[in-house]
Amino acid sequence: MGFTGLVDQRFASGRSGVGNPDTAFLRRIEGWAGRRGQDIFLIDDMAAQIETCQNIGWSGSHVAPETRAGLPKRSRL
Repeated sequence: MGFTGLVDQRFASGRSGVGNPDTAFLRRIEGWAGRRGQDIFLIDDMAAQIETCQNIGWSGSHVAPETRAGLPKRSRL
């Protein structure tokens, strides 16, 4: 969807051998980032994955091609 140049890192659950939603996958991302909870913002096309991330304290936005213009503005940490 054209986000690659706008994000620090992309993670794909399928490449990691897990399905979504998966809390363990999200915890691996926290390990990579060295951050937890509110410091991480997830953009995902699965509403269930956004709900899972919010349940562990992350922020997130469900996005699809028709809604990508509505992503909230965030500054880098």
